[in-house]
Amino acid sequence: SVCRLRPRGGLAMSNKASDWAWTIDSLPFASKYLLIYLAKRLNDRTGYAWPSVSRISIDTGMSKSAIRNNLNKLIGAGLVVTQQQFYLSTMQSGSCRYYLPEIAPPPTDTSRAVPVPGGWDVDGTWDPEAEDYPFAE
Repeated sequence: SVCRLRPRGGLAMSNKASDWAWTIDSLPFASKYLLIYLAKRLNDRTGYAWPSVSRISIDTGMSKSAIRNNLNKLIGAGLVVTQQQFYLSTMQSGSCRYYLPEIAPPPTDTSRAVPVPGGWDVDGTWDPEAEDYPFAE
């Protein structure tokens, strides 16, 4: 299923993932476009991308329903695996993690939401090292 997403997430670029995505010929245009977009956003260090549906919509011009429909096609084809995240600082759900199994293996259990440590600093910048979130213990 498609995860509920939020408009946060860093821009990354993976040439390996992008090169791979361009080789997939069996997809309708919109699905391939979305796959290439996710491949461009893939972070080589973490092995996943995490843009929100809102961010994808802004960047691609696709409607949110088109994004969800095409993402379901990519998931069904085994080209994308998603995993929900939640922020420990607020206990709210965050954007999904998008894995491209051909590029980096996803976790063995993607049915559970992944906690994202960290918090916002006084300047409004996300600090993944912050440990002063209220629900810690």
